[in-house]
Amino acid sequence: MAFAYVVQISENQLKASAGKYIYRLASVVQHFGRAGGGHYTVYRRVTSNLENGDEGHQWFGISDSKVYIVSEEEVLAANASLLFYEKNSEAPTEL
Repeated sequence: MAFAYVVQISENQLKASAGKYIYRLASVVQHFGRAGGGHYTVYRRVTSNLENGDEGHQWFGISDSKVYIVSEEEVLAANASLLFYEKNSEAPTEL
């Protein structure tokens, strides 16, 4: 299953004014098992401000018993049940 890391949506598509925004993937929920049973894991992007003023991020996997660092590639390859995006900023004129 493929899904987008960055999504650009115009406010017009949201029935509002004409600005455009970028939404970044923030969390991915993955379910293992059958309906009514099984196990959930979550991948979450954590953003931090670096000393040089730049913004960095790291992905974490979260399960019942542990929190661990994962790669962005692992997150994007997940068999997602739910995706959560965060409004990041106004979009540049071109992506």
